Amino acid sequence: MKTLHTAPGETAHYTYDARSDTLHVVLEDCPAAGDAAPLPDQPGVWARRDPASGRPVALEVRGVQQHLLERLVRELVTAAREAPPVVPAPTPVPDTDTRPAPTAPTAADDGAAPAGSKRKRRRRKRSAESAPADASPVGADDALPPITADGPPTAEADASAAVPEESAPAAAEGALPWDTGPLVREVAAPADPVPAPMEAEAPAAPVESPPAARDAAPATPAATAGGRRAPEPVPPGAATPEGFAFCALDARLGAAIQAMGFQEPTPIQRRAVPPAMEGRDVKGLAQTGTGKTLAYLLPALQRLLERPAADARPRLLVVTPTRELAAQVGEHAEALARFTPLRVSVVYGGESMGDQIKSLRRGTDVVVATPGRLLDHVNRRNVQLDAIRVVVLDETDRMLDMGFMPDVRRIFDLLPVERQTLLFGATLPPDIESLSARFQTAPELVEVARQLPPATLEQRLYPVGRHLKIPLLIHLLRTEPGLTKVLVFAETKVETDVVTRKLGEAGLRVAAMHGDRPQKDRERALSRLKEGDLQALVATNVAARGLDIEELSHVVNYDMPQTVDDYVHRIGRTARGAVAEGTAYTFVAPGDETMVQRIEAVLDRSVPRFTVPDFDYDVPTPSWARTSAKDLARSLTKPGKARFSRSFVPRRR
Repeated sequence: MKTLHTAPGETAHYTYDARSDTLHVVLEDCPAAGDAAPLPDQPGVWARRDPASGRPVALEVRGVQQHLLERLVRELVTAAREAPPVVPAPTPVPDTDTRPAPTAPTAADDGAAPAGSKRKRRRRKRSAESAPADASPVGADDALPPITADGPPTAEADASAAVPEESAPAAAEGALPWDTGPLVREVAAPADPVPAPMEAEAPAAPVESPPAARDAAPATPAATAGGRRAPEPVPPGAATPEGFAFCALDARLGAAIQAMGFQEPTPIQRRAVPPAMEGRDVKGLAQTGTGKTLAYLLPALQRLLERPAADARPRLLVVTPTRELAAQVGEHAEALARFTPLRVSVVYGGESMGDQIKSLRRGTDVVVATPGRLLDHVNRRNVQLDAIRVVVLDETDRMLDMGFMPDVRRIFDLLPVERQTLLFGATLPPDIESLSARFQTAPELVEVARQLPPATLEQRLYPVGRHLKIPLLIHLLRTEPGLTKVLVFAETKVETDVVTRKLGEAGLRVAAMHGDRPQKDRERALSRLKEGDLQALVATNVAARGLDIEELSHVVNYDMPQTVDDYVHRIGRTARGAVAEGTAYTFVAPGDETMVQRIEAVLDRSVPRFTVPDFDYDVPTPSWARTSAKDLARSLTKPGKARFSRSFVPRRR
């Protein structure tokens, strides 16, 4: 009996009996299970249930080969119905063939066969003589039974034909771990007939539109062929906003931009969209929150609309480092494509593979994915990347920090050579430069000058010992009325869970978000923060890139960031949108002064320090919170020795 991991922490044991073509599956070990009974809406599947709970503890599939054949036939029929129609080319009338008709081979021809054919005939003759008398030769008798108009043959017929009567009472090989005598005996001679397999649904008759409607609005083949979804109608009076008139967008994309509420493009959009629409490779360098997503989605979707799809393979690939960013980019892509026939599929880890497989196999134009899950689908042959015309790497520098570059290189090896490559990020480290040199052709660098936080973002430093960070955070969340929607950044996953638990014990509405949390919990926590159900969300740097949280009042750096880039990305989660106002608190522990000096050198100004008057700082420092020799050595390092990424190097005046 083999074991299969069906879900995290869940396993199932199964065995297959080839003689009776039966599959036995054990879900739970229950010796007191009842008799097998047919499972509703599942032809040929029988179940034994726990008498106490009523849950199925064992399953039995009768006629496995027939089940697989029926499933394959349904998938093929569905794929055939959704495939775009192909109009055959006119066949030219062949000329009269004056060649003589071929003659049948004669005995002389057979005698002139090469020696290799004689050896094969002798080998077949010896194998036939050594075979048992009751063995039947392999031929037409072993072919699959035909599927007639009455439906495919039932699993009962296949099982009765394949299993001799004298072997029916024998137990199947690899029997279940508990007493399955009655269950196995029913396989050979079931008391009740096995339900007939579910027949494939008949294709619905096409509904023909009236002649007047066909003449007034002819259907677009890209929108109706191949099972593609029908686009939403463009609202009356919708038009491209005047601010986006510089890029000559498709009217449907312009209507979607207007519906999304955008009126004027951001600097990165104004500079990156024109070269991208020309088909050139682009390296976009801009601070988080400046509209990079729209800067690459608009030209990419425009290029897809200019050349309709020839098949159901994806043509645009967007790769992001985090699941939250992939979901957010997918939402933007669907909003932009709402008036077009383009399909969008979002695939990332932590979600069900089944729904993603259905979305990919039914055909899609745009795939937004994280590197690991995308390679999983490629290895399972759920998606092909040989038709990609445009590939986008979003937050490329973050992918480098998270160790995704090997996966990214494997993805690029699967892409066609003739493609457009767009790289976007907030910084441009040397490794990204080498990646661009390898996979891009004469890219145009688009760099937005403003790389520092806006002046409307208030920044504060709170010097505090390590042992007083949690008490100070609790005190601020309780006493300051403005801290209603707060994003707290911790350095590690363990620290994130500890801070979340301590704040929850203090009676505050908090949740945690990091890479080890289930994806549903991460999405639920982010949704609750956006809706105002949470006062604080404690997260690692997974929330520092690409997330757009409206009206986020404060950002708290519970731990000092490791780089200046991380500091700017963290505090950039607030002061977004038209108002662009927010506050960022940073706890400064002993040994963090060197990073503070680096941050102030990049900002070209000093960040004010604050202390809370009614907070008790006079608490003895435990041994684990005292300054270590490593912290002292780091504090003595000159800030001028620090290396900055390209986007944060202070410009000389």
